[in-house]
Amino acid sequence: MTDQPEPDTRTVHGGSQLACRRTVDTITDAELNALYDTIQRLNARAQHAESTVNTFCRAVKDWDVSDRGTYIPHASLVAIGRAAGTDVLGSIRHLRHFERVEQAEAAVDRVQAYAARLDQFAATTISVPDSDLYTAIANDLRTALAPKESS
Repeated sequence: MTDQPEPDTRTVHGGSQLACRRTVDTITDAELNALYDTIQRLNARAQHAESTVNTFCRAVKDWDVSDRGTYIPHASLVAIGRAAGTDVLGSIRHLRHFERVEQAEAAVDRVQAYAARLDQFAATTISVPDSDLYTAIANDLRTALAPKESS
Protein backbone atom coordinates (compact mmCIF):
# COMPACT_ATOMS: atom_id res chain seq x y z
CA MET A 1 0.00 0.00 0.00
CA THR A 2 1.34 3.48 -0.91
CA ASP A 3 1.05 6.73 1.00
CA GLN A 4 0.02 8.68 -2.09
CA PRO A 5 -3.63 9.00 -2.99
CA GLU A 6 -4.81 7.58 -6.28
CA PRO A 7 -5.03 10.34 -8.90
CA ASP A 8 -8.51 11.54 -9.67
CA THR A 9 -9.73 10.64 -13.12
CA ARG A 10 -12.39 12.06 -15.32
CA THR A 11 -14.17 10.71 -18.35
CA VAL A 12 -13.78 12.65 -21.57
CA HIS A 13 -15.44 12.39 -24.95
CA GLY A 14 -15.18 8.82 -26.18
CA GLY A 15 -15.15 7.28 -22.72
CA SER A 16 -11.37 7.58 -22.12
CA GLN A 17 -10.14 8.02 -18.60
CA LEU A 18 -7.60 10.83 -18.11
CA ALA A 19 -5.77 11.78 -14.96
CA CYS A 20 -6.83 15.17 -13.67
CA ARG A 21 -4.22 17.86 -13.40
CA ARG A 22 -2.18 17.30 -10.27
CA THR A 23 -1.69 20.01 -7.71
CA VAL A 24 1.75 21.20 -6.69
CA ASP A 25 1.50 19.52 -3.26
CA THR A 26 0.98 16.09 -4.82
CA ILE A 27 3.98 16.16 -7.21
CA THR A 28 6.95 14.18 -5.96
CA ASP A 29 10.54 15.38 -6.24
CA ALA A 30 11.24 12.72 -8.87
CA GLU A 31 8.27 13.88 -10.96
CA LEU A 32 9.34 17.51 -10.59
CA ASN A 33 12.88 16.65 -11.70
CA ALA A 34 11.46 14.76 -14.67
CA LEU A 35 9.40 17.84 -15.59
CA TYR A 36 12.47 20.08 -15.39
CA ASP A 37 14.42 17.64 -17.57
CA THR A 38 11.59 17.64 -20.11
CA ILE A 39 11.48 21.44 -20.15
CA GLN A 40 15.25 21.64 -20.70
CA ARG A 41 15.08 19.08 -23.51
CA LEU A 42 12.20 20.92 -25.21
CA ASN A 43 13.99 24.27 -24.86
CA ALA A 44 17.14 22.79 -26.42
CA ARG A 45 15.08 21.42 -29.32
CA ALA A 46 13.39 24.80 -29.81
CA GLN A 47 16.73 26.63 -29.79
CA HIS A 48 18.18 24.16 -32.29
CA ALA A 49 15.13 24.58 -34.54
CA GLU A 50 15.38 28.39 -34.38
CA SER A 51 19.09 28.24 -35.18
CA THR A 52 18.44 25.96 -38.16
CA VAL A 53 15.71 28.24 -39.50
CA ASN A 54 18.01 31.26 -39.12
CA THR A 55 20.78 29.42 -40.98
CA PHE A 56 18.44 28.64 -43.88
CA CYS A 57 17.12 32.23 -43.92
CA ARG A 58 20.68 33.61 -44.15
CA ALA A 59 21.53 31.10 -46.88
CA VAL A 60 18.63 32.11 -49.14
CA LYS A 61 18.82 35.89 -48.66
CA ASP A 62 21.16 36.26 -51.67
CA TRP A 63 19.01 34.24 -54.05
CA ASP A 64 17.83 36.12 -57.12
CA VAL A 65 14.39 34.84 -58.09
CA SER A 66 12.70 36.49 -61.07
CA ASP A 67 10.63 35.68 -64.15
CA ARG A 68 13.87 35.13 -66.07
CA GLY A 69 15.04 32.42 -63.71
CA THR A 70 16.67 31.80 -60.37
CA TYR A 71 20.27 32.44 -59.38
CA ILE A 72 21.45 30.54 -56.31
CA PRO A 73 24.99 31.40 -55.21
CA HIS A 74 27.38 28.51 -54.67
CA ALA A 75 28.07 29.65 -51.09
CA SER A 76 24.33 29.49 -50.37
CA LEU A 77 24.16 25.85 -51.46
CA VAL A 78 27.17 25.03 -49.28
CA ALA A 79 25.52 26.70 -46.26
CA ILE A 80 22.23 24.85 -46.83
CA GLY A 81 24.05 21.53 -47.15
CA ARG A 82 26.01 22.18 -43.97
CA ALA A 83 22.82 23.11 -42.08
CA ALA A 84 21.10 19.96 -43.35
CA GLY A 85 24.09 17.83 -42.41
CA THR A 86 24.75 16.66 -45.94
CA ASP A 87 27.07 17.42 -48.84
CA VAL A 88 24.67 19.06 -51.28
CA LEU A 89 27.34 19.80 -53.86
CA GLY A 90 29.21 16.51 -53.73
CA SER A 91 27.13 15.09 -56.56
CA ILE A 92 27.44 18.13 -58.86
CA ARG A 93 29.89 17.41 -61.65
CA HIS A 94 30.65 21.06 -62.36
CA LEU A 95 31.51 22.03 -58.79
CA ARG A 96 35.09 22.87 -59.74
CA HIS A 97 33.75 25.15 -62.47
CA PHE A 98 31.65 27.06 -59.91
CA GLU A 99 34.64 27.42 -57.60
CA ARG A 100 36.91 28.58 -60.42
CA VAL A 101 34.38 31.16 -61.59
CA GLU A 102 34.06 32.55 -58.07
CA GLN A 103 37.85 32.64 -57.72
CA ALA A 104 38.21 34.37 -61.09
CA GLU A 105 35.58 36.97 -60.17
CA ALA A 106 37.40 37.66 -56.91
CA ALA A 107 40.72 38.00 -58.77
CA VAL A 108 39.18 40.45 -61.25
CA ASP A 109 37.83 42.52 -58.35
CA ARG A 110 41.29 42.58 -56.75
CA VAL A 111 43.00 43.67 -59.99
CA GLN A 112 40.40 46.41 -60.51
CA ALA A 113 41.07 47.63 -56.98
CA TYR A 114 44.82 47.63 -57.72
CA ALA A 115 44.21 49.69 -60.87
CA ALA A 116 42.24 52.24 -58.85
CA ARG A 117 45.01 52.40 -56.24
CA LEU A 118 47.59 52.80 -59.01
CA ASP A 119 45.61 55.75 -60.42
CA GLN A 120 45.43 57.32 -56.99
CA PHE A 121 49.17 56.78 -56.48
CA ALA A 122 49.94 58.34 -59.88
CA ALA A 123 47.75 61.35 -59.18
CA THR A 124 49.01 62.16 -55.71
CA THR A 125 52.54 61.02 -54.97
CA ILE A 126 54.87 60.95 -57.96
CA SER A 127 56.27 63.34 -60.55
CA VAL A 128 54.41 64.08 -63.79
CA PRO A 129 56.44 61.85 -66.22
CA ASP A 130 56.19 58.88 -63.85
CA SER A 131 52.54 59.68 -63.20
CA ASP A 132 51.74 59.28 -66.90
CA LEU A 133 53.46 55.89 -66.91
CA TYR A 134 51.47 54.63 -63.89
CA THR A 135 48.22 55.99 -65.37
CA ALA A 136 48.97 54.11 -68.60
CA ILE A 137 49.61 50.90 -66.65
CA ALA A 138 46.29 51.30 -64.80
CA ASN A 139 44.48 51.87 -68.12
CA ASP A 140 46.14 48.77 -69.60
CA LEU A 141 44.89 46.74 -66.62
CA ARG A 142 41.34 48.01 -67.14
CA THR A 143 41.49 47.27 -70.86
CA ALA A 144 42.69 43.73 -70.19
CA LEU A 145 39.82 43.20 -67.72
CA ALA A 146 37.12 44.61 -70.01
CA PRO A 147 34.74 42.01 -71.46
CA LYS A 148 35.71 40.96 -74.98
CA GLU A 149 33.22 41.62 -77.75
CA SER A 150 31.96 38.54 -79.56
CA SER A 151 32.45 38.48 -83.29
